[in-house]
Amino acid sequence: MERPQRELKFAFPNRLADSLRAWVDVRCRPDPAFAAGRIASIYFDSRDGALLDEKDNSDYLKTKVRLRWYGDWQTGAPAGAVFLEVKQRIGSTRAKVRRCLDWTAEELEGMPLEDPRFLAVSRLVAEAGFRLPRPLRPSICLEYRRRRYLEPVTGTRICLDQDIAPVRIHG
Repeated sequence: MERPQRELKFAFPNRLADSLRAWVDVRCRPDPAFAAGRIASIYFDSRDGALLDEKDNSDYLKTKVRLRWYGDWQTGAPAGAVFLEVKQRIGSTRAKVRRCLDWTAEELEGMPLEDPRFLAVSRLVAEAGFRLPRPLRPSICLEYRRRRYLEPVTGTRICLDQDIAPVRIHG
């Protein structure tokens, strides 16, 4: 697991994304590794929605489990590897485990959330050292576009996410 980091999030209406991007463009420089792209994530939860409840209730301790892959900013075309991420938050501090999987972005792009291959995620989470009380299943797939920046004085990473939308929901 990576060392804990502080993470703060602010929500703005999507209609402000272009104005915010113009403001950040003047004050920060693009992240040299990953400046812009499309992100797709399949979020996992127990059948009773325990992980979503942690978020909805603003619990001090929260766990998030997802599969994530990336695509082109302009076309959205998926490319590259798929990552299992388990993210745990304690207040505004977060720690994350990220493992590259054998799946490809192209495979997951059209895979129904009811596909039995997703049942392996509970085992993969356990192998990463996390013990969750219930089996996990995919619940929703979200997509959005992200621009990443570095603030020049402190080196703080800033992400601006826009066009966030659900694209698949488990039946």
